Amino acid sequence: MASHTADVEVSTSAHHSTLQHHFENADQQKDASTIGMWVFLVTEVMFFGGMFLAYFVYRQAYPAAFASASNKTVLLIGAVNTTVLICSSLTMALAVHSAALGKKNLIVLFLVLTLLLGGTFLGVRHTSITTSGFTTKCRATTLNAKAAPTLRTRRCSLRCTSA
Repeated sequence: MASHTADVEVSTSAHHSTLQHHFENADQQKDASTIGMWVFLVTEVMFFGGMFLAYFVYRQAYPAAFASASNKTVLLIGAVNTTVLICSSLTMALAVHSAALGKKNLIVLFLVLTLLLGGTFLGVRHTSITTSGFTTKCRATTLNAKAAPTLRTRRCSLRCTSA
């Protein structure tokens, strides 16, 4: 019977070795992580629900604008950018996993790959914007010539040129 008690004590001490310092017991830690996951899921549903609701409302309010914009969409560029984003998420997750394993060389490798993929994403976005027919036209305008003749501001507007 003494050996059974010793086994229980070893098991209990091994179980508490993963307990974080700010929790009183393992049940409290598990409950906190469960609540945290549910809060995260609810906020994601609210964020994406609001975003899709706004999309739906604007699509119904301005169908001609959405039809015009969809004619200018280049699916290849969108597919490449989606692939780049998924790959950068993977490399970042691999960097976090490597950090948990304590492999510093892999951390650096995956972080550099993530940065390169981020630059690739920005380059593809730049290409898609410059080849889509949208131009930015900026001009200097006077706010109030009588009140402040030397005060000038830049006003930029986004214009869509028809192809």
